[in-house]
Amino acid sequence: MLTREEAKTLAGKALSFSTFPECEVNLESSESAFIRFALNGVTTSGFVVERSLSISSTRDGKTGSTQVDEFDDRSLREAVRRTEELALIAPPNPEHVAPLAPQKYRTEENFAAGTSTARNKEMIPHVRAIIDAAKEKDLVAAGYFERVATTSAIASKAGNFGYDRTTDASLSATVRKADGSSSGWACQPAVRIEEIDGAAIGRTAGQKCLRWAGPKRLDPGKYTVVLEPTAVGDLVGLIGFHMNARRAEEGRSF
Repeated sequence: MLTREEAKTLAGKALSFSTFPECEVNLESSESAFIRFALNGVTTSGFVVERSLSISSTRDGKTGSTQVDEFDDRSLREAVRRTEELALIAPPNPEHVAPLAPQKYRTEENFAAGTSTARNKEMIPHVRAIIDAAKEKDLVAAGYFERVATTSAIASKAGNFGYDRTTDASLSATVRKADGSSSGWACQPAVRIEEIDGAAIGRTAGQKCLRWAGPKRLDPGKYTVVLEPTAVGDLVGLIGFHMNARRAEEGRSF
């Protein structure tokens, strides 16, 4: 991941190639480690590093944008030039807003160092706990464990700069009967990976699987249901993504 100093230096270099009165950059970098398991065994283990830089150049209300994932001088210079060429043929944006002057941003971070560096050593014991619990009851476990650390930075020719970093982790498991007649699911997200409890997740998923054996058919109708926190979180996340003014104004939202 990029540190605050590295992000500021890289953003400044990209902005230095700009010849337009307005230029803004958005820098993203992330590291993720994951383990996927199925049929009571690990199937995939991986580590992914990603980074990208979005650039927007504006003159006379006309904007051109592009994105690059190579940060050498030549790539950055060509990317900025490309945005300026695109701006020349773009129509003026009647809603264009000038870039912000330098802002003072709050320094709180949703970041945990332990999560940002966790690898198999920290993750495998939790996966093993889920698989062992399933085997004890002649059940079959599958699931996914991932931790992610990200950094984000914004900068502009107007002198504004902002930097933030976050971490997140999530372990989910599905436990099924061998004949596929019943299943149970459980998940735990956490900013601090140390808070995740694989044994508890496996126990919950297994209990659901056994409790829900022999399901009964329900006739179509209206039923009162109780959703788990994870399900509510997923729904709220989707609602938040779709409830914005642009979608409503253009008639694309619910």
